[in-house]
Amino acid sequence: MRNRSRVLGSFGITMLLILAACGDDDTPTPSNTPTPIVITVAGTPIVVTATPTPTVAPSPIPADAPRGVLNVADKLGNETYLQRTISSEAPVFHLGEPLLWWDWETDGPTTIAILESWDIEAAADGGLVWDLTVRKGVKFHKGNGEVTAEDVKFTMAEHLKPGSNNSWTGMVRQIIGEDPDNITVIDTYSLRITTPQTLPFTEALRSMSAEQQNTLRPFPKKYMQEVGEDEFIRNPVYAGPFEFVRASLGEDLVLEAVPDHYRQPPKFQTLHYFKVDDLASRVSLLKGGQLDIAPVPGRVAAELLRSGLDILVSEGTPEPFVNFMGMFPTRESYDPSVPWNGENPLNENPTKVRQALNLAIDREAIVEKLIFGYGRTLAVSFSFMGPGRPWWNPAWGDIPFDPEGARALMAEAGYPDCFEMTMWLVSTLTFAPDIGEAVASMWETNLGCTVKRRVGEFRPELRAMLVSREVTIKNLTYAFDGNPIARPFRYACFHGGPTYQTVVHTEMPFYDELCRKAEKQLDVAQLAQVEQEIGNMQRKYWATAPIASVDQTYAVNTDKVMTWELQPRKLSIAFLEYAVPR
Repeated sequence: MRNRSRVLGSFGITMLLILAACGDDDTPTPSNTPTPIVITVAGTPIVVTATPTPTVAPSPIPADAPRGVLNVADKLGNETYLQRTISSEAPVFHLGEPLLWWDWETDGPTTIAILESWDIEAAADGGLVWDLTVRKGVKFHKGNGEVTAEDVKFTMAEHLKPGSNNSWTGMVRQIIGEDPDNITVIDTYSLRITTPQTLPFTEALRSMSAEQQNTLRPFPKKYMQEVGEDEFIRNPVYAGPFEFVRASLGEDLVLEAVPDHYRQPPKFQTLHYFKVDDLASRVSLLKGGQLDIAPVPGRVAAELLRSGLDILVSEGTPEPFVNFMGMFPTRESYDPSVPWNGENPLNENPTKVRQALNLAIDREAIVEKLIFGYGRTLAVSFSFMGPGRPWWNPAWGDIPFDPEGARALMAEAGYPDCFEMTMWLVSTLTFAPDIGEAVASMWETNLGCTVKRRVGEFRPELRAMLVSREVTIKNLTYAFDGNPIARPFRYACFHGGPTYQTVVHTEMPFYDELCRKAEKQLDVAQLAQVEQEIGNMQRKYWATAPIASVDQTYAVNTDKVMTWELQPRKLSIAFLEYAVPR
């Protein structure tokens, strides 16, 4: 029997950056050469990220007519597909086209997407001036014309509306300085943005890239103004390789191929998404051929291999961790009676409580028994990933499993018999429910805690508690599948850091200082040093309970799919425009 299991790590852009066929101005030819981020300060160019080595893309996939239906199961999120509110809606990877493509090896932008070129200069007042050029001939779906500079401006300005909870909203607002008048349309394909302050360039460009589904993906201004947001949610229009056909909330969504897409015309005619949260149902549908691609936990990989499916493995994808809720000391609703809070979460006793809870977790057992070896133990949460990264501190080492030491710390903090708490097990996540249950059992066994379990979806109730500044959170933890978002600055400072964020896992005071320090770094090496400081503080104060870096496994029906490559370190399915039917 042939070995069907394959591992895909940081393999760069071999399959991902495939060029469209050459043509005239109406058939754009994007370049896949990574573009260095350069700014000019006092007349001197500064390379903000090192110039990457150009990567030669393989020959284009032949532009034959798309055929067949590809059935996938993936996250449908809140199913609105409105740019300013998009969160985990996986179909947006294929519905919307980003302004920039990304080179995952060099962590830098490429010109294979909507923007043909860009230039960034430092202004005399300390701000930035961006000159962006939109590629000619990039078409919106359903006859809504070309993507223009006016559409890009409109899409960015929409993030200023109240209720914009896309996690990139903060960055977009920084780029345009909270004022749409800071965006000037020069002509049909050119615009200039005046940013009133310095900001992290890599992250600013990442907010426009293919890195995540909720990054800036332009939609037509005219269509939005004609139909309004409610109709747009029902019938979204973007410029991606697949266009919207229909959706049944909570059930499925259908997209159709754009056969003349400028970057890569899809090979499958129809992309049919299904919402299948129950693992047993997902496995049954994969075995029966009703699903062709779906993410699955490693514990069912062997079973699916025996059934004839292929298993693709993306290294270092989700990073399950357990969060101590309510550590929001700047909120009026902050409860100092919570054992891991105290009057100040940085004080000695609450820190000992969090450290004890960490030391009582047997991470090696979790990796072996629950993840089935598809991963490794995690030392620091929020995209630190592991040794070899420029921000990594070897002194962190692994977190030991030390029940005796944990009990001693808990007693020193005033809780010799632990205390009662509730753990929220997020049912829609792949790893969190099992890992959360394991951690809860270990806390009960090793520390004597009483842990009540609550099973539910992240949205709306749990997320609302994180966002609300009025709800008092009492002794509540939750297990979460964090998705490494490129680098620690992106995760720690946009999701787990300063209080201005839409969704926060914690608001430990040190994030405010360090994240704002990181925002001012012009050089990625200096940024990595600040990120290491963030990691040092996380380990010093045990801000979360990191568990593991997991290799995400995907089941693929090879009777239907001949080839398909994965986006590195992402939980959701992307790049299906490059999937080739058998």
